[in-house]
Parts: sequence; C-alpha cells; structure tokens
Amino acid sequence: MAGLELLFEGAAGSVTSPSDALLCLLHWELVTAGYKCRGLGEQAGESDKNSELLPQGWNDVKDVYTLRYASNDRSLLLKVIPIESEAIINLMDTKTEQVVDLTLKLTEYIDEDNLQDFERVFKNQDGLRNLVARELVEPLGGREQRRQQAKASSSQQEGSRIDPLRDYGPPKNLPHGFRPPRQPDWSDPVNPFTVGGADLDPFGRGQGGMLMDPRHRGPRPRFPGQLPLGSVPPGARFDPIGPYGTHGGPDPDHLPPPNYDDMFM
Repeated sequence: MAGLELLFEGAAGSVTSPSDALLCLLHWELVTAGYKCRGLGEQAGESDKNSELLPQGWNDVKDVYTLRYASNDRSLLLKVIPIESEAIINLMDTKTEQVVDLTLKLTEYIDEDNLQDFERVFKNQDGLRNLVARELVEPLGGREQRRQQAKASSSQQEGSRIDPLRDYGPPKNLPHGFRPPRQPDWSDPVNPFTVGGADLDPFGRGQGGMLMDPRHRGPRPRFPGQLPLGSVPPGARFDPIGPYGTHGGPDPDHLPPPNYDDMFM
C-alpha cells in the first residue's frame, strides 16, 4: 500500500506489540479512504489538527487505542482493544452513531518476531487491508470517499490534457507547445474514384485537373486525338476535341453550302 511503509518506518521505534503494528495499518487505511486523523481520545482537544501522521502518544495506552478521524462530511471514532492474541476493532460514525466492528486474530496477520521490519511484520498485508476496507471503512462511506477522490483525480488529468478540437481563442491563449492539427489530405492518386475530383474544385490545393486549368504549367496537349492523362474520368462519355479527325485533313462533304443537296455535284 503506497505510503504505509513511510508511515510505519516513522513509527517503527514505537511499535512494540502486534496491536501497535495493526493500528498503523488501520490508520493508513482510513487516510487512504479520505480521512485525516484529528487526535487522541473520544473528545476534541485544543491541539486537534488534520494530519496523515499518527498523533503524539498514539500507543501510550495499550489496553485500548482511541483515535478520531474526520473528512469533509464525516467524523469517525476508532477503538482497538487487544485481548490476548486477538484484537477487537470498533469504528463509529459520530454523527449517525452507526457502528461497525471486526475481530481479528493477531497471529494470523502480524509477525510478533519482526515488529520492526516492515517487509516481514505483516504476514498477509493485502488480505488484511482488503478485510479492513470491506468490513470497516466501506460500510461507513469509505467507498464513496474513494470514488470522489478518483473522480477528482480524473478531472485533474482531463484538465491537463490538450484537446486539439478545443477552441483556445487567440493564439496567446494556446497551451505551451501546442500545434493545431494539420488539415488531412484526402486525395488518393491510387484510388480511381478520385479521378475528376479536382474538376469540382479547380482552384483547390494546386491539383486542378481540368483541360482549361488556368494554372496548368505542363506541356500543351497535342491535337488531334491526344489528351492529357486523367482528363476523362473512367466510364465517362466523351466527345473528341477539335474539328479534325485523326487520319488526315477535312472532308469537303462535312460542311456543304446552305441548301445544297445535289448528290451528283
């Protein structure tokens, strides 16, 4: 559990019993659920303050440990009573007086021979933490506390993420290092269905494909019978350009005089 090791190392010099080690884990489980420790005893004192640390003298009385915790809308009273090899844990919401409790066998979760060694003091740290969360913290709103924390963390991450589609206003308001996305190029010279698309927008992006493209810089077509590549879309009906055929000059019968219909002339 993130942070438990630092807490335990700070309190290790005062840990002299299995119930001391258990209280360290209980304390940090409440802190990770969104609570802060207010102090010792059942009644509020002048020196109370919100802290993630254990208060001074937290284990001076080993017959019963009593600590108070608070969040934005809840106040909890924690009591741990060691009885031989077991510990009775009692947690109460002081506003609603709702109470939950749990009895643990200390020898199943705490190694009494390694009370100063964080790596070995907890025999089944994950199992103990899940048990405490399920039986004590979550029934008193700890699940909601964690959900709100996760939501707040997610909102902060979303706020720090640059949205390329967001309107940031004038350039001076753009985030540092932001570059607007480039306009995608939808042209595909390999795709035959794009042939003739430039004719619909002859002035677009320098890709005009019309025969009379005013910006055409390539070689002029050689008439008769030859057109630039790509001038006619696939399958289009197309009339040849020019009055001339592809085999020689004009035929006199192509343009007879008006009203001239003497086939023998």
